Amino acid sequence: MNADKLPMEMLDALHELTHAYRSRMRAKMHQLEPEVTPNELRMLIYLSHHPQSTHKSLTDHMHADKAQMARTLKLLEERSWIERMPHPGDGRSRVLTLTASGAERVAALGRERTAIGRNMLDGMPPEDQERVLKALRAMKERLAKVQGSC
Repeated sequence: MNADKLPMEMLDALHELTHAYRSRMRAKMHQLEPEVTPNELRMLIYLSHHPQSTHKSLTDHMHADKAQMARTLKLLEERSWIERMPHPGDGRSRVLTLTASGAERVAALGRERTAIGRNMLDGMPPEDQERVLKALRAMKERLAKVQGSC
């Protein structure tokens, strides 16, 4: 195969896979939580993995505008999916945590993500799954190095 053609075919395949996954996930997400947006879901997932995050750490992770983040956090707080608590080490700051209701939503959506992932990998031998994962992580690392040198 042409050396220039293979990277483009891989990028196209990754794009198509990502699009298919996101479409399936959005459909499931809207069945479970019609009012939640993809960005809100990303925020909830981040908070589930990083309890007691600050507004700044979440904003940095999301690469979003602070004002936009503040509006979205207020909305999630109004829905009782997150709460702001005093920072244990800094009285001037507050941390964000999921409420029980927020954690339930993340868990339900996580089950859907797992089911979609299982469907995607159905029939693929575990050793192939490991190779694909290793290759994807390596590509991400190389891309990060290239971006860092620009």
